[in-house]
Amino acid sequence: MLDLYLRQSIDNILVFLEIVHVKFFAISVLSYYLFPHNSVNS
Repeated sequence: MLDLYLRQSIDNILVFLEIVHVKFFAISVLSYYLFPHNSVNS
């Protein structure tokens, strides 16, 4: 019973981390395209 609970919580943590990772990746890509860095252009 405890093993199943542990496995479920680990799955939830992995899904949560994946969502956070995708969110940060999307934000960085959006900011990169919307706000080009001046240091790169100059």
